[in-house]
Amino acid sequence: MRHAARRPLHGADRVVAFLQGSIAKLDTAFAVVPLRVNGTLAAGVRVGGELLAAVSFAVEDGRITQVFSVANPDKLAGLEAEARLSR
Repeated sequence: MRHAARRPLHGADRVVAFLQGSIAKLDTAFAVVPLRVNGTLAAGVRVGGELLAAVSFAVEDGRITQVFSVANPDKLAGLEAEARLSR
């Protein structure tokens, strides 16, 4: 899951084909877990307990209009850290 589309994908068929191809290339078991990214619900992809990607969605009129994916380990580490809350 370390590969990204080189250009934006347009259309449900192309997005689904890309995601199915990416998942098919995984040679191990994976889990999809809920995450919060920028305050919104997202999906995390874990392999062997390690967070490999975070995926969030823009929804308009009940349809997914954009998919945002992060696989940069430095950025993902921030999702795993506890956030310090202050008033």
